[in-house]
Amino acid sequence: DNSFALVANHDDGKVGRVNLNTNEVSFPYESRLVSFPALPQPFVGMECVAISADDSFAFVAYEGPLARIDLSTGEVSFPFRSEGTCYGVAIARDNSFAVICCERDSHAVNTIDLLPPVARRARELANFPTIEHSLRADLVALLESEE
Repeated sequence: DNSFALVANHDDGKVGRVNLNTNEVSFPYESRLVSFPALPQPFVGMECVAISADDSFAFVAYEGPLARIDLSTGEVSFPFRSEGTCYGVAIARDNSFAVICCERDSHAVNTIDLLPPVARRARELANFPTIEHSLRADLVALLESEE
């Protein structure tokens, strides 16, 4: 709804939420961290924050696994395995994937598929030509060519 922005505060390791109507800054996510083994507390060396297009979640890149903030509840979780510092993150406009750059991969850019399993499978099938699809297309072309 474009009423807020998230800001990565590198020095304090906190994610600031800025109300764009009042310019008020709050830090609502620091006490909502879900327990994670060997997690640097707070977000040590925070590099980047990306908000989903529908404002439902955000990703935080820092010296630890990629963090996900549920923006409706404020819960912070770590659903993806990543090692080393993540330096950047961006989320596709349709929330279907995210792009990250992490240290362990020699600063390579990687993608994370964000679609649920059923949607992911539907996408795969839509992009995979099968014998049935080819046969059907051939039959349709043959029938249309005869008058």
